[in-house]
Amino acid sequence: MTTTSDAPHAFDKLAQRYRSDRTAKVAPPAVPQEKSSRRRARPPAFTPTPKITALSERLGVEAMRCTAAFTTEQYQELIHESASILETLARIWGARNIPSSDVLLELDHRMQLGELLLRLNSNGPRSEHAPHKMWRPNSTKLP
Repeated sequence: MTTTSDAPHAFDKLAQRYRSDRTAKVAPPAVPQEKSSRRRARPPAFTPTPKITALSERLGVEAMRCTAAFTTEQYQELIHESASILETLARIWGARNIPSSDVLLELDHRMQLGELLLRLNSNGPRSEHAPHKMWRPNSTKLP
């Protein structure tokens, strides 16, 4: 998803409010170390902060409410809870200094892949000499 304007995305504006350090940059990924044994290395100990715990719990509650609204076909409640989920996600991205453009780019890649798989599996022009063979992916899940 490319935009023509250089204005920050609405998610970025919202996430900026919740950044723990507004000037912090995203940390580069850790370089994997060589392992001498065959055991899988344990991830570094992580103690969630109260802010992270609260955001995690809030996202879970909003996801359950959204699912309940979808199941019971409550249109307005589904819209309200979906917006709440997006707001909480923006807060989580802000807490981890993740720009929304990275998330939206990943979403765009997944949508493009889904469209490509759909085109590959759709009925195309047929000829008398070449019978139509449909390409069947092994999975219906997007990466």
